[in-house]
Amino acid sequence: MEKIKISVVGNSVAIRIRPREENGQVYSLILKDLMSNSGIKEVIVSNLSVSRLITEEVIDDKDHFLNNDQEITIINLGCVDAPTRDIPLWFSDIIFNRRGKLLQAIFNPIYQYVIPKFRSKLVRMRGYNSWVSLDRFNINMDEIISSLVGKSKIVVLGINPGNERIEKQLPKTLTRYRLYNEVLQSVCNNHGITFISTLDLKSEEYFPDGVHYNRVGHQLIAGRIFDSLI
Repeated sequence: MEKIKISVVGNSVAIRIRPREENGQVYSLILKDLMSNSGIKEVIVSNLSVSRLITEEVIDDKDHFLNNDQEITIINLGCVDAPTRDIPLWFSDIIFNRRGKLLQAIFNPIYQYVIPKFRSKLVRMRGYNSWVSLDRFNINMDEIISSLVGKSKIVVLGINPGNERIEKQLPKTLTRYRLYNEVLQSVCNNHGITFISTLDLKSEEYFPDGVHYNRVGHQLIAGRIFDSLI
């Protein structure tokens, strides 16, 4: 019996459907069905994606994210690293309950009710900084991919190009998406691995909120990954 194990390492793009659909499937599960229907008897999908996952966190926990004896690894990172940000990373760690529930209870009202009113201004005040600089992202992605070369077939997904809603809230983010996509493409070229661009996709058709795939988007991405593997 042919058996293939697939690991998906990504952020919320890999695990959310927007708008939500009760019977919708994310691309990893659709890919599993496509591969099973193609004659592979047993396909095991391990979705290791985490909602707010940046490349540095993958490197800090390689044993969990990258060393799982998988035949295929799908990397879907960058949309958290790249955007300009209204709050620093340490503040986000509190909001996402990574620094204790008491701090979250104190800071969450600020994040929910105050910051949204001044988001674009805060981005400018912070110098249009991202959570992970372009140079650091380049280094991180090279380290992530280098650790997998020779152990697993690697497929890297590009960052969705965003839309005007994202740009209005986080100015200069669309430019960052383009630059970080160029890094992904370059690192993949250097290692001779598959890069699947998403720059041709229109937000209103495939990722209406500017970040996350809808049902049709997940289906399309699953198809592109499948085509790259057969």
